[in-house]
Amino acid sequence: MTLTLSCNNKCLFCPRKDFLKWIVCGSWKEIVREIKDVSRRSRKIVLTGGEVTVYPGLFRVLNICRKVFRDIEIISNGRKMKETAFLDKLIGSGANAFAISIYSLSDAVHDTITGVKGSCRETKKGILNLIKARKTRRITIRINTTLSAGNALHAVDMIKKLYLLGIRDFIIAEEIILNKRRKALDLQGIRKALEDVSRLKFRDIRIVLKGFPPCLVRDLRNPFIRYEPYGLESCIKKGWRQEKYTERFRGNFAKLKKCSGCSLDKHCPGFQKYYPDAGRFIRPVS
Repeated sequence: MTLTLSCNNKCLFCPRKDFLKWIVCGSWKEIVREIKDVSRRSRKIVLTGGEVTVYPGLFRVLNICRKVFRDIEIISNGRKMKETAFLDKLIGSGANAFAISIYSLSDAVHDTITGVKGSCRETKKGILNLIKARKTRRITIRINTTLSAGNALHAVDMIKKLYLLGIRDFIIAEEIILNKRRKALDLQGIRKALEDVSRLKFRDIRIVLKGFPPCLVRDLRNPFIRYEPYGLESCIKKGWRQEKYTERFRGNFAKLKKCSGCSLDKHCPGFQKYYPDAGRFIRPVS
């Protein structure tokens, strides 16, 4: 459930104004209605933004959610969790799963991507506070990162260091390329970075590759890697806003002629149309 589009970061590749404006909750009445809709389908709810921790009504939402859901997940950049009192209040209000977005452990790299100086330092402090809280509270922690031209060389190093701190769950997501003017990581660069990740030798680690063209990642064999395609059906909202969101999102993708011979053709939206080297890397899956 997308509560807000407000955010304390200004990430270079953020799609919220282009896509999420169609599914964000527009009123308190809509929030309550959507909580009821989710509760009919699931014992878990995921609260996100924008940056959900800057939403002024967050704790009011949590107080409702804790009465009807077994699990409440917060997707956040973790900056406000640098304050232990704020994190304690989140956990005390029912939040028991946290997915923290971080793009590099290098302050310079991460802050360049987020557009806010000091954001990396605050996010890292938030992660450390979560790790400390997990020793005495029943919470789970996941790290989300978006693979881009700015951080591709840092992905493996970040996973290694966070693993040593006790993090075991990671999502590596494809960047949404909003226009051809943006210098994005091409498919060759993505493939190289994900190959490096697949060579990690850790035990008890789970890495989800989210949204990349399936034919690009299908042969990355490693027991800890799972592929998750785009799932537009995961949105609860119905009606014209959902249709507009789906239409706007799918409009960012294209298919080659050879995609018609792929066994995944009906389940894959294709590749993002601004990749310059799609013809070289897109291959039908038999």
